[in-house]
Amino acid sequence: MTFIRKYSTVILLVLIMIAGGVLTRILEEEQKNIKQVPDHHFYYIGKNSTDPYWASIEEGVKDAARDFRVAVEYASPKFSDFQAHSKAMDIGLLSKVDGIITYGYTDDAFTALINRAVKEEMPLVTVESDNKESKRSAFIGTSSYRLGEEAADLLVDATAGNGHVLILRKNVESGNSFDEELRINGFINRLRPFRDLTLIDAEIDVTNAQTTEAVLGQAFLENPNIEVIYTPTSVETIEASKYIVNKNMVGQVVVIGIGNSKEAIHYIKRGIIFGTVMSDPYLMGYKSVEMLIQVSDNSNISVVADTGLKINTYESVLAEEADSQRQE
Repeated sequence: MTFIRKYSTVILLVLIMIAGGVLTRILEEEQKNIKQVPDHHFYYIGKNSTDPYWASIEEGVKDAARDFRVAVEYASPKFSDFQAHSKAMDIGLLSKVDGIITYGYTDDAFTALINRAVKEEMPLVTVESDNKESKRSAFIGTSSYRLGEEAADLLVDATAGNGHVLILRKNVESGNSFDEELRINGFINRLRPFRDLTLIDAEIDVTNAQTTEAVLGQAFLENPNIEVIYTPTSVETIEASKYIVNKNMVGQVVVIGIGNSKEAIHYIKRGIIFGTVMSDPYLMGYKSVEMLIQVSDNSNISVVADTGLKINTYESVLAEEADSQRQE
């Protein structure tokens, strides 16, 4: 007892310091929790969740959400499907989120959904494909028509403006979208001056269980002189490349298409894909979140943000790899 009485003041001070330290840590944790509360709650609907191109867009969205401290719900259909996409939009509207990022279908029904979102004070940003007729708040992406023109320039480089070219597309019933049609239109119109080019059209009809391989097989059976396959989507670009490999056509036929995936780069390095053109999907996704925040803070903003495009060829891929090695 003598010891306690003698050192009671010291013991009291130690207890106060311990209690103060504990209280400080509690307050720090509370402050962290306060800071972690997101500033906005957004809703993202990509065209699909299986295409590597759209996976890159979603990656950009996720990184921006982390950097700008916003919560994002992800509701992309597994495969490109207008009905599934529209249903996801309905859910987003009913959820009364702070803003929506979506692929910009141009159908009248989807235009109505976009306009409804804006009317109900949910800013909406379209990515990759624009819907100019809607009241969307902003568009992030690159002109699809321009992508087609750049693909045509690659074709001229590959063929010197002479040869047989297969244009591989999905028909409307199989989900061929407005932006894909714009790419094809840009491609065809750019090639009109080249009279020695023969353009052959082949359509994939998914509704009749047609595969890319089956359509290509029929096209080559009817037109054995095809030297180039042009595809307006990243998925068909890879499928066409696989077909060339499987049919031992490497060195005889090349692909010009869309995409920047590891598979696409692999086929470019093997000379199977002559070149691809693409917008920057990661940047598109990242900027869509950034733009939606700006729109949320100022409802009068209505802009189009061009994320530019990139052209991949054998030479550019090797140059990029060399640069990367030097930086390491």
